[in-house]
Amino acid sequence: MFGQWSRQRVHDSVLWVPMSRHLRNLAIAAGACCACGFLSAGVAAASPTGTGALTIHAVLGGGHTSPYAGQTVSGVPGIVTDVTSSEFYLQDPTWVGGKPFKQAITVYTGSKPTVVAGDDVTVSGTVTEYYPDESDTPSSLPIAEIEDATVTVVSTGNPLPAPVIIGSDGVLPPAQDIFSGAKTSTDVTTVSSFEPNKRALDFYQGLDSTYVEVQDPVAIGPTNDYAFAVAPDNGAGAGLRTPAGGLADTSTKTVNSRRLEVYAPYGVTPPTVDTGDHFSGPVEGIMTEYEGNPELDLTSSVTGVSRGLTPQVVSPANANQLSVATYNLDNLSPDTPSSKWASLGTQIVHNLGSPDILAVQEIQDNDGSTDDGVVACDITMTDLVNAIVAAGGPTYSWTEIDPVNDQDGGEPGGNIRQVTMYRTDVGLTFDPAPGGGSTVADSVVGSGASTALAQSPGRINPNDPAYAAGQTLTAPGTTRTMPSSASRKPLAAQFTWEGHTLFVINNHLDAKLTDDADFGRYQKPVLWSEIQRVEQTQAIHHFVVDIEKADPKAWVITLGDMNDQGFEPAIHTLEVGNALVDTSEHLPAALRYDYVFDGDSETLSGLLVSPAMYRLVTRAGPVHINADFAGQTSDHDPLLAKFTFRHGS
Repeated sequence: MFGQWSRQRVHDSVLWVPMSRHLRNLAIAAGACCACGFLSAGVAAASPTGTGALTIHAVLGGGHTSPYAGQTVSGVPGIVTDVTSSEFYLQDPTWVGGKPFKQAITVYTGSKPTVVAGDDVTVSGTVTEYYPDESDTPSSLPIAEIEDATVTVVSTGNPLPAPVIIGSDGVLPPAQDIFSGAKTSTDVTTVSSFEPNKRALDFYQGLDSTYVEVQDPVAIGPTNDYAFAVAPDNGAGAGLRTPAGGLADTSTKTVNSRRLEVYAPYGVTPPTVDTGDHFSGPVEGIMTEYEGNPELDLTSSVTGVSRGLTPQVVSPANANQLSVATYNLDNLSPDTPSSKWASLGTQIVHNLGSPDILAVQEIQDNDGSTDDGVVACDITMTDLVNAIVAAGGPTYSWTEIDPVNDQDGGEPGGNIRQVTMYRTDVGLTFDPAPGGGSTVADSVVGSGASTALAQSPGRINPNDPAYAAGQTLTAPGTTRTMPSSASRKPLAAQFTWEGHTLFVINNHLDAKLTDDADFGRYQKPVLWSEIQRVEQTQAIHHFVVDIEKADPKAWVITLGDMNDQGFEPAIHTLEVGNALVDTSEHLPAALRYDYVFDGDSETLSGLLVSPAMYRLVTRAGPVHINADFAGQTSDHDPLLAKFTFRHGS
């Protein structure tokens, strides 16, 4: 999900520029920052240059923004701890004030600094509050920096300050508290109190630009695009652990605030780790921020130590069983490398047992991201069918509806859509009904055993504003607004199995791209996309209810990339009135995840069924083949359910 196409919680596209992530085209001048009221409440601006040298600790001040923002400071001393292509990190060699927080600052030079790690320097310049990645995540916290800097080298070759230990032998953030106390979404930069021992947000912001080391780190997320996630103290006290070793996100109160993303910048080789792996040496570097969340930028390479995690395998369906899976294939197109096609074929055949119905998402058009008006995906799908056959699987058929060009979100030109694949060698038949189209709303006709879709395949309310861009979303209890995003329309199709009609609704709901960052400027974070997903699931729920009113015994499966967790409002909306039942609800909470993001093992896909269908479930849940592994074929794990037919059902 996604630059619009950068590493974040995006399930529609990913574009990487690994050598220059912290682009500075949106630095906010300190004077403008002050004019906008970003000074911490109750903290007066200090006097400008002429009052003598200041420590870094004094420059940073006691709140969430520097009291010197917009002012020039002179002769700020410190040791250079690391240098990048456009800035360096300056740290006091001894803790001022007795605690490790607010002891370091970034000095922006705009080009390769002439200083090196170990230089003892003094810096003069203008203090600014820089909002990183503002174009991607408008909720980023500001980082205090010194810009337009004049640097004087006092001595060279000095030892670096000892790294601040994040762990039980050093300092630890609270385990489940990012920024407690806010009843409505509040701009943290207006909050004067700073409590790093009580709020994880303050903890990590207090360590911005500081040289740190994670004590006894365990990987709680795999290496992916030069990054991975860790928890200190081998994960002890960090939260509920998954069997793989990750941190499970299990409720609206779960924040897993001891998770930390680690990034290997240019020149540092990232370790290859799966979830649960350990490391051959220290994980240490500079604490920074990326897209509103804390991040440790490695200053030296380290290798992973594998604990031997292996992908799961599900056996094929037995006689009188129907197996149904949903799988986001992560922008599949004819341009996809041959290695991914081969891996997908193997996964579908070997790990998933060649399911009878396979609902896939993120199928791009026949020329991938080329934005030229092409919307058909028959070449993409033929390549996928052939990959499955090459892996020893059956020849799948499929049904889908091409979207209107560039109207369903995702990577521009890619025209991602859902496709429902099905086998014709297992007694399952697709029941086509003509008339469907990209802008045609499907409906329910008939009653009882004759209940049917007016169009098969068809789209559910494709013209509903809930699926369109430009709708104004308003955060509850605030005046903040955000435009909605274009997203995929639900695809309905009708099948017959064991003499029963089966309705399958394949979904890919609005992605989390616009949501406030977990550790960002606004607390509690506003989940903008959730507002839109609730509207979308209301439309799906109405359609399901129409089917079940016509036939209370109807077999309905609603599945796909829901971009939401089972305990969140969008999924609850589908369940209202017992219209649908989540097939994963019987699983222990630590097993329900199918995606790992920033160290959170969470649920994004869903497989819900009507009550009549739920009685037939004999197996349901994720198949962990990607999310915990560095060698991912997709960033999602598939979900798979088996239904055992009982005569008289």
